[in-house]
Amino acid sequence: MRIKFGHLDFAHLVLSDIEKTTPEYSDSESLEEEDLSSTKSFNFPPVVLPDPLRKGILIFRRSGAFYSSHFCLESKTTSIFENLSATLSQKLGDKWSQMSKEGAGYILDNNKNPYISIVSADKGRDRIIAIGSFGATPKKFGTLEDFVLDLKTLEKYTNIIFDACLSPLVKSKEIPELPEYAIYVNS
Repeated sequence: MRIKFGHLDFAHLVLSDIEKTTPEYSDSESLEEEDLSSTKSFNFPPVVLPDPLRKGILIFRRSGAFYSSHFCLESKTTSIFENLSATLSQKLGDKWSQMSKEGAGYILDNNKNPYISIVSADKGRDRIIAIGSFGATPKKFGTLEDFVLDLKTLEKYTNIIFDACLSPLVKSKEIPELPEYAIYVNS
């Protein structure tokens, strides 16, 4: 089972809407100095995920010349994330920078900068997998092609985490074998 992000052209278009009223900022200016009136945020409708997960929500945010996106993976229990860091370390090697054994940390780019952040939320029951926020390198809003590339990378790592959470449960027969279809997250 895979999670697929769709309608990314629509998401880019919605985030582009503030461009006409947003001043351009230099790289040296802080994101905190930006005018909050130039901030836009929206999400695609949540999708239902197999137990013990609950749902997933893809959220987009643009503030001035920068944007971020994150996928919130909601679960019913904290135990699903207990060995997530060990699994990510095994799958990603030195691209994984662990902050907790429950899967909070960073996925690093080739220059060892935090490309994707993974944070715990809702008393440890949820994981937020983010690009451009939560400590990951800020992302400058630009072309549709760059935007889609970033979101496909986020999708790739979301699926690694999704699989890392559910595979042990399938192997131990705690949950039935997952069907071979995609869960589409789109507008």
